Amino acid sequence: MLLLHKPLKHTLTFLFLAFLSINVGAANQDWQKADRSTLKSEHPNYIKPLKALTYKLDLEALKAEFALAPQEKKGKIRDYGRVITLPLPDGSFQKFAFASYDMMESGLTAKWDFVKTYTGQGLDDPTASVKVDFTLFGFHYQVLSTKGSYYADPVFHGNTEYYQVYYKTDLDPTTKGPYVEYGIDGEEGHGLMDKASISTKSVTATGGTRRTYRVAMAATAEYTTFHGTASQAASAMVT
Repeated sequence: MLLLHKPLKHTLTFLFLAFLSINVGAANQDWQKADRSTLKSEHPNYIKPLKALTYKLDLEALKAEFALAPQEKKGKIRDYGRVITLPLPDGSFQKFAFASYDMMESGLTAKWDFVKTYTGQGLDDPTASVKVDFTLFGFHYQVLSTKGSYYADPVFHGNTEYYQVYYKTDLDPTTKGPYVEYGIDGEEGHGLMDKASISTKSVTATGGTRRTYRVAMAATAEYTTFHGTASQAASAMVT
């Protein structure tokens, strides 16, 4: 057993907190606010939230940070995950604990090794859960929280430098782009649903037991052509 005198214990605690502060600060530096009105790109803008914060992202630095996350295992991610901060639509940053996991089958993971996926749990907001992916189309994350769901996507389709962070409530269905479906498969007309209809479509909870589901996904030739290549279509499907 290792016994520590109180002054030494306090010093170690201080050093740990100082290290954590430096680590979080460095992560925040990956995100630099940008003026959306000044951005120009040859790539189209399909996702058009009513309000969003725009950032220039050091993608490679953030990818290297996520690469240090451990593989998902039994137990609470907040107890063993890699702590990384992400921006919120209100301009603040919050800490999450992350672990890596394979969304695709092993054969596809080996074929498309440029796809990396992570799952996380909020530390500042314990009710927040997050899914992250790195693909040929850059970086995305989706956060579900009792305080409101929010997303981060590239501003321009195909550009991996600039990102918009926005609340789900700021998405306007009338500005939806290609392959964004608001209707439920099988409904007559497949038209847009009003927000009240969407909110009442609840999902039945399956309890506290973890269940893993397998799903086979296919895409039309038009979908693949829209995204460019089979690899790019796979990237979009992962997201």
